[in-house]
Amino acid sequence: MNIGVFYQSGHKFAACYMALKQLRIIYPDIPVALWEDGSNILGEVAHKFNCDYTRIEQSGSNSKFAGRAVIDLKSNLAFLSRVYKSCTTTLLNADWIVLYEDDVWCQKKIEKIPLFDMNEAFRPFYTPELYSYLKNRFNISDDSRGAWSSIGCLSNYGACGGSIFSRRKFIEAYNKLNEIDWDYIYKLDSRPCEWADASLSFIFQHAGLKNGQWYDCDIYNNQKDITQQTHCAFIHPYKHYYTCTKEDIESYENSH
Repeated sequence: MNIGVFYQSGHKFAACYMALKQLRIIYPDIPVALWEDGSNILGEVAHKFNCDYTRIEQSGSNSKFAGRAVIDLKSNLAFLSRVYKSCTTTLLNADWIVLYEDDVWCQKKIEKIPLFDMNEAFRPFYTPELYSYLKNRFNISDDSRGAWSSIGCLSNYGACGGSIFSRRKFIEAYNKLNEIDWDYIYKLDSRPCEWADASLSFIFQHAGLKNGQWYDCDIYNNQKDITQQTHCAFIHPYKHYYTCTKEDIESYENSH
């Protein structure tokens, strides 16, 4: 598969370093667009792991221990514009884009071909009101577009870290953002305006594109060692390095 990676990080040197180090073991040459949100510590990480690097002023809510690229409509639209810019520059030659975060861990190369335009892992339900809105938008009166629909789900979202989407189809969805009445959507379900995973899922669905589950990304089972979870390519959320420091990483690298 011809893939690229969109990765927004910030404030978490160790987590970003280790996520990219592991990714480069599996995929040494794929293009990676790394955006640093708010902090000014990841330039050397980008250089070491051959990423296209852009630093931006704080737009979401980020810290050493947690972070959200999207917290409101303004940061949501800014986040989507970064994905778009990456898809039309750094990732221009990729067919599929993996959404990366500090708590994504790459275990092996992709083996399960994505079946949808947006292919997701964990998938919470929208409110009944937003689900009805999406069904009505496409004149659907039954539940044929539920969670496990083979023709595209409208009832759930889940474009979290480790999801994969068609670059060309994202651009198609992005070019239709002006058709979305965000104020009305917020009244139906605030999450597409306030959370990146819901926002990405929603813009595909609103544009009439297909969302569905991807079995090469799964939820981290903290009852097991990460090395035992080899049934899929990407694991999320793996926050093992969130509490580590840059000094911890330097000490580890010097001892190996």
